[in-house]
Amino acid sequence: DRQYWTPADVIDADGPELSLRCYLEHRDLRAMIAQVPPERRGTGVEVGCGFGRLTVVLREFFTRSVGVEREEGLLQIARALTPQIEYYSTRELSDLKCVAGPVDFAMIFTVLTHMTDAQARQVLDAMKQKVGRGWILVVEHTDPAERVGDASEAKNFMVSGRPVAVFEEWMNPFKLVKSLPRTIEPTYARKDVGHYLLFSHS
Repeated sequence: DRQYWTPADVIDADGPELSLRCYLEHRDLRAMIAQVPPERRGTGVEVGCGFGRLTVVLREFFTRSVGVEREEGLLQIARALTPQIEYYSTRELSDLKCVAGPVDFAMIFTVLTHMTDAQARQVLDAMKQKVGRGWILVVEHTDPAERVGDASEAKNFMVSGRPVAVFEEWMNPFKLVKSLPRTIEPTYARKDVGHYLLFSHS
Protein backbone atom coordinates (compact mmCIF):
# COMPACT_ATOMS: atom_id res chain seq x y z
CA ASP A 1 0.00 0.00 0.00
CA ARG A 2 2.96 2.33 -0.40
CA GLN A 3 5.95 3.07 -2.58
CA TYR A 4 9.07 1.04 -1.84
CA TRP A 5 12.32 2.96 -2.02
CA THR A 6 15.65 1.98 -3.60
CA PRO A 7 18.99 3.85 -3.46
CA ALA A 8 18.15 5.50 -6.80
CA ASP A 9 14.88 6.79 -5.32
CA VAL A 10 16.57 8.14 -2.19
CA ILE A 11 18.93 10.55 -3.94
CA ASP A 12 18.36 12.27 -7.30
CA ALA A 13 22.00 13.09 -8.00
CA ASP A 14 25.16 11.21 -8.85
CA GLY A 15 28.77 11.80 -9.84
CA PRO A 16 30.16 15.30 -9.22
CA GLU A 17 26.73 16.67 -8.27
CA LEU A 18 26.28 14.07 -5.54
CA SER A 19 29.78 14.73 -4.19
CA LEU A 20 29.05 18.44 -3.80
CA ARG A 21 25.56 17.84 -2.41
CA CYS A 22 26.88 15.52 0.30
CA TYR A 23 29.52 18.06 1.29
CA LEU A 24 27.00 20.92 1.50
CA GLU A 25 24.43 18.89 3.40
CA HIS A 26 26.99 17.49 5.84
CA ARG A 27 28.32 21.02 6.41
CA ASP A 28 24.88 22.41 7.19
CA LEU A 29 23.92 19.43 9.34
CA ARG A 30 27.00 20.05 11.46
CA ALA A 31 26.04 23.70 11.89
CA MET A 32 22.55 22.76 13.10
CA ILE A 33 23.56 19.89 15.36
CA ALA A 34 26.23 22.09 16.96
CA GLN A 35 23.35 24.02 18.58
CA VAL A 36 22.70 21.03 20.86
CA PRO A 37 24.63 21.55 24.12
CA PRO A 38 27.60 19.17 24.53
CA GLU A 39 26.13 17.76 27.74
CA ARG A 40 23.02 16.68 25.79
CA ARG A 41 24.79 14.68 23.10
CA GLY A 42 24.18 11.18 24.33
CA THR A 43 21.97 9.61 21.64
CA GLY A 44 21.18 10.98 18.20
CA VAL A 45 18.69 9.34 15.84
CA GLU A 46 17.88 9.74 12.17
CA VAL A 47 14.34 8.68 11.27
CA GLY A 48 14.04 7.43 7.69
CA CYS A 49 17.81 7.11 7.39
CA GLY A 50 17.90 5.33 4.03
CA PHE A 51 21.35 3.88 3.44
CA GLY A 52 22.98 6.14 6.04
CA ARG A 53 24.26 8.90 3.76
CA LEU A 54 23.54 11.55 6.39
CA THR A 55 23.42 9.40 9.53
CA VAL A 56 27.22 9.30 9.55
CA VAL A 57 27.30 12.94 10.68
CA LEU A 58 25.68 11.94 13.99
CA ARG A 59 28.86 10.02 14.82
CA GLU A 60 30.76 13.30 15.06
CA PHE A 61 28.50 14.64 17.84
CA PHE A 62 26.80 11.85 19.75
CA THR A 63 28.06 9.03 21.92
CA ARG A 64 25.43 6.75 20.39
CA SER A 65 24.22 7.12 16.80
CA VAL A 66 21.08 5.39 15.53
CA GLY A 67 19.31 5.07 12.19
CA VAL A 68 15.72 3.89 11.72
CA GLU A 69 14.42 2.74 8.34
CA ARG A 70 11.53 0.72 6.94
CA GLU A 71 13.25 -0.50 3.75
CA GLU A 72 15.32 -3.62 4.46
CA GLY A 73 17.30 -3.22 1.24
CA LEU A 74 18.50 0.22 2.32
CA LEU A 75 19.32 -1.02 5.82
CA GLN A 76 21.51 -3.78 4.43
CA ILE A 77 23.59 -1.19 2.61
CA ALA A 78 23.75 1.09 5.66
CA ARG A 79 24.88 -1.72 7.97
CA ALA A 80 27.61 -2.78 5.56
CA LEU A 81 28.94 0.74 5.01
CA THR A 82 28.75 2.06 8.59
CA PRO A 83 28.70 -0.88 11.02
CA GLN A 84 29.60 1.45 13.90
CA ILE A 85 26.07 2.92 13.78
CA GLU A 86 23.04 1.15 15.24
CA TYR A 87 20.39 0.55 12.58
CA TYR A 88 16.86 -0.65 13.28
CA SER A 89 14.01 -1.74 11.07
CA THR A 90 10.45 -0.58 11.60
CA ARG A 91 7.31 -1.21 9.59
CA GLU A 92 6.27 2.44 9.95
CA LEU A 93 8.40 5.48 10.72
CA SER A 94 5.78 6.53 13.23
CA ASP A 95 6.72 3.46 15.30
CA LEU A 96 10.00 4.18 17.07
CA LYS A 97 9.75 1.55 19.82
CA CYS A 98 12.85 -0.08 18.33
CA VAL A 99 15.00 2.76 19.71
CA ALA A 100 15.71 2.52 23.42
CA GLY A 101 15.70 5.84 25.27
CA PRO A 102 16.67 8.31 26.40
CA VAL A 103 17.16 10.17 23.11
CA ASP A 104 18.59 13.69 23.04
CA PHE A 105 18.24 14.50 19.35
CA ALA A 106 16.29 13.21 16.37
CA MET A 107 16.30 14.32 12.76
CA ILE A 108 14.35 13.59 9.60
CA PHE A 109 15.60 14.63 6.17
CA THR A 110 13.25 15.16 3.19
CA VAL A 111 11.08 12.19 4.16
CA LEU A 112 7.88 13.91 5.24
CA THR A 113 7.57 15.61 1.86
CA HIS A 114 6.73 12.19 0.41
CA MET A 115 3.95 11.57 2.95
CA THR A 116 0.38 12.69 3.40
CA ASP A 117 -0.30 15.30 6.06
CA ALA A 118 -1.72 12.66 8.40
CA GLN A 119 1.32 10.40 8.01
CA ALA A 120 3.76 13.27 8.43
CA ARG A 121 2.09 14.41 11.65
CA GLN A 122 2.16 10.87 13.03
CA VAL A 123 5.90 10.64 12.41
CA LEU A 124 6.57 14.02 14.03
CA ASP A 125 4.43 13.10 17.03
CA ALA A 126 6.42 9.88 17.44
CA MET A 127 9.68 11.84 17.28
CA LYS A 128 8.46 14.34 19.87
CA GLN A 129 7.47 11.54 22.21
CA LYS A 130 10.81 9.77 21.76
CA VAL A 131 12.91 12.90 22.31
CA GLY A 132 10.93 14.33 25.21
CA ARG A 133 12.62 17.57 26.22
CA GLY A 134 15.33 17.49 23.59
CA TRP A 135 15.94 18.66 20.02
CA ILE A 136 14.43 17.72 16.66
CA LEU A 137 15.80 18.73 13.28
CA VAL A 138 13.30 18.75 10.42
CA VAL A 139 14.76 19.22 6.93
CA GLU A 140 11.98 19.45 4.37
CA HIS A 141 10.68 21.15 1.26
CA THR A 142 9.02 24.39 2.38
CA ASP A 143 7.72 25.86 -0.88
CA PRO A 144 3.95 25.20 -0.90
CA ALA A 145 3.93 25.62 -4.68
CA GLU A 146 6.04 22.49 -5.02
CA ARG A 147 3.53 19.70 -5.65
CA VAL A 148 4.12 16.43 -7.46
CA GLY A 149 1.59 13.61 -7.63
CA ASP A 150 -1.44 13.00 -5.44
CA ALA A 151 -0.67 13.98 -1.83
CA SER A 152 -3.66 12.00 -0.58
CA GLU A 153 -2.41 8.63 -1.86
CA ALA A 154 0.42 7.17 0.20
CA LYS A 155 1.07 4.37 -2.30
CA ASN A 156 2.16 6.80 -5.04
CA PHE A 157 5.23 8.98 -5.33
CA MET A 158 4.48 12.50 -4.17
CA VAL A 159 6.24 15.70 -3.22
CA SER A 160 4.43 18.15 -0.97
CA GLY A 161 6.10 21.40 -0.04
CA ARG A 162 4.82 22.74 3.29
CA PRO A 163 5.44 26.26 4.66
CA VAL A 164 7.65 26.68 7.70
CA ALA A 165 4.59 27.89 9.63
CA VAL A 166 2.96 24.49 9.14
CA PHE A 167 5.91 22.71 10.73
CA GLU A 168 5.90 25.21 13.59
CA GLU A 169 2.24 24.38 14.22
CA TRP A 170 2.76 20.63 13.96
CA MET A 171 5.81 20.69 16.24
CA ASN A 172 4.08 22.42 19.16
CA PRO A 173 5.08 22.50 22.06
CA PHE A 174 8.56 22.37 20.53
CA LYS A 175 9.76 25.82 19.45
CA LEU A 176 11.73 26.74 16.35
CA VAL A 177 15.14 27.89 17.60
CA LYS A 178 17.16 28.01 14.37
CA SER A 179 16.47 27.80 10.65
CA LEU A 180 18.72 27.65 7.64
CA PRO A 181 17.88 27.53 3.92
CA ARG A 182 18.85 24.19 2.41
CA THR A 183 21.69 24.51 -0.10
CA ILE A 184 22.57 21.89 -2.71
CA GLU A 185 24.44 21.91 -6.03
CA PRO A 186 23.74 25.11 -8.04
CA THR A 187 22.99 23.11 -11.20
CA TYR A 188 19.84 21.57 -9.66
CA ALA A 189 16.64 22.46 -11.51
CA ARG A 190 14.85 23.95 -8.50
CA LYS A 191 16.39 26.80 -6.51
CA ASP A 192 14.12 26.57 -3.46
CA VAL A 193 14.84 23.14 -1.96
CA GLY A 194 13.62 23.77 1.56
CA HIS A 195 14.95 24.57 5.02
CA TYR A 196 16.71 23.09 8.00
CA LEU A 197 14.40 23.68 10.98
CA LEU A 198 15.74 23.00 14.48
CA PHE A 199 13.15 22.68 17.24
CA SER A 200 13.77 22.49 20.96
CA HIS A 201 11.73 21.52 24.02
CA SER A 202 14.65 21.60 26.44
